[in-house]
Amino acid sequence: MATTKPRITVTLSPEVYETLSALSNLQERSMSSIVSELLEISHPIQSRVLAALSHAQTVKLEANADFASELDRAQAQAESALAPLLAILDGMALRSSQAASEGCVPPHSNTGVTMQGGTGVAPTEKGGSHE
Repeated sequence: MATTKPRITVTLSPEVYETLSALSNLQERSMSSIVSELLEISHPIQSRVLAALSHAQTVKLEANADFASELDRAQAQAESALAPLLAILDGMALRSSQAASEGCVPPHSNTGVTMQGGTGVAPTEKGGSHE
């Protein structure tokens, strides 16, 4: 008669299979019944492990939510504290883009020092090199 119990497939190492097969032969029982009995015996412990892991996961999720909330609060405080500085930077960027659109060109940062013959030595007032 077919069973209505759930079934699974288990992959075993050769050593475990040999032990299970030998026990099955000696006890004149099926390997499935031996495995099932072992799992039934360990079920109370596995249930406790499951409860502990479930609780740990719940605590972890709650801790992550608390951490995310704290980060949001810290970000809001930082943005509030930095608002005046950000407004100044935004104003500078706006004035810079307006000046660029009006054709204003900022001064060059290179004030005339040139390389002499590719040597990396700047010319002196009389055209010689520095000593």
